[in-house]
This record gives sequence, C-alpha cells and structure tokens, in this order.
Amino acid sequence: MTTDSTAAWTAAFRSAVVSPYETIDLFELRGFAGHTLRQIIRLDGGGTALRIRLSNRYGKKPLHITGADVLAPADTRIAVAFGDSWFEGTGTTHDTDHRFPDLLNQRLRDAGSNGWVVNQGISANRLLTDEIGEHALARLERDALTVPGVTHVLIHFGLNDLGIPGQEAYPEPAPIPTAADLIAGFTALADRIHAAGLTATATTIGPYKDTIYDGYSTPEGLAVAREVNDWIRGADSPFDSYADFAAAVADPADPDRIHDDHDSGDGLHVNDAGAKALADSVDLATLTI
Repeated sequence: MTTDSTAAWTAAFRSAVVSPYETIDLFELRGFAGHTLRQIIRLDGGGTALRIRLSNRYGKKPLHITGADVLAPADTRIAVAFGDSWFEGTGTTHDTDHRFPDLLNQRLRDAGSNGWVVNQGISANRLLTDEIGEHALARLERDALTVPGVTHVLIHFGLNDLGIPGQEAYPEPAPIPTAADLIAGFTALADRIHAAGLTATATTIGPYKDTIYDGYSTPEGLAVAREVNDWIRGADSPFDSYADFAAAVADPADPDRIHDDHDSGDGLHVNDAGAKALADSVDLATLTI
C-alpha cells in the first residue's frame, strides 16, 4: 500500500481483552463452534485507510478484534481511556454509544478537535490486583503506552480494589488496600506514563455507597476512597491534571453515593446522564487534542 508521508497509523478503536481462565467468573463462558460471528465496531476517528488488529493473547487462534487503526494526519492526538467499568460503559444503554469516552469524543468533535479518545476500559479491572483482567500496572504498556498515536492517558481505577475484597460473591483473603497502597500504584502509573513522554490525567474514584452488590461497599473502603480523592485533587499528585468524577455524579446530601439522576440502578455504575456528567467534568484544555 502506498501511504502519505504526512500520515501515520493511528488508533481509532480499541477493546482490551480478558483471559477466560480467571478464577473469578464474572461473565459466562460460551463456545461458538460451527458459528459465524459478526462484530460491529464503531470508530472513534477517521482516516484514509483502515487496518484491523486481531489478538490470540489468551488462545491459539487470532479470533478477537482488539483494535482498528486508521491512516490519519501525523499530528492527530489520541487519548486512551485506561480504566475499569466507568470507562468500559457498564450501566449505560446498550448499543447507543453513550459511554463516557463516546460522549467525551462528542465534546471534542463539537470543539473542532482533530483528536479523539479510544476506550481501554475493562469492567471490574483493578489497579493493584489481577482479575478481572490483568491489573493496571501489568497491562499499561500493552493497552495504553503503545497504542498508535497516543499522547494522553486518562486513568480511572480504585473502585474494584476497594470493593471486590469484601464481596460475598468473590471472597478473597487479601485485605482492602490502604490509601498509601493505591497512591503508590497511581504514582507508578503516572511515572511510567510520563517516562513514555505522554500526558497523564487522573479521575477521582467514583461514589459507590449502598451499591446492591453485597459486601462491596464498606466504611473502610469508602474512607480510603475519600483519602485518595483528596490526594488526587491536591498539590502532591503527580498527574498533569484531573477530572473530578466523584463530584460530578455524587449526591450532594451524601457524597459517597451516586445521585439518583446519575445512578444506573445498582449504586455502582452511572447511567447515560451520569456518563455525560463525567464527560462534561473533563477540561478539554487539559487534553489539547
């Protein structure tokens, strides 16, 4: 293929993969022998040519679409939304593209930006511990730092580190991490993002008090979330900027809870209106894309 020397292969869609062999069975495993699958992907940006990425990371055959790249102007700037279900889109209306990255992309388009955000969220993913998916520090290189065209990385982790250890459905011997544990993990993420020459944007840990998932919300975990959020907002944070997700969707009368207008119904994930509030909380000037 002949390509324009002023263009470069740039990520236009991403889907992070999870091993089907993990101990925690969050999703039902299904086989597709004798079937043809059609997977529809929605590109976050366009270009003059397209290539598809397939992965066999957890198997023997390259059956999973993990990305699509487009040949776009070389100065196209890409932000990777690297996080958990709040990026992946759990709780928003299916097949409507109302997830946080989708709505942030709409704001970028409306502002005339030539860049966009690709989604590398994994539902139930954690900062410090494997399952669901490799933990953030383990998958950072593959799922964020080496994404073609990446200039910015947005981070949202911590919810599942604090909630899963107490869940009755997924009993774990590990204790709930301390604020110091999470701060050390976030600092390591920021340092590695900066070492790669990229801009790091944090988001505060979202509210989750009184979620319907037994054992997930604990006074200990909520206290840690508040302490970490204060650190993210403070002068000691190593991130270049932050978006205050917690403040954007919290109930003012009880800031540890998601406001009813933004709650998907489970007390842990935001609905479409909540996803819009998250997208609106991002200062576009911090992305400069």
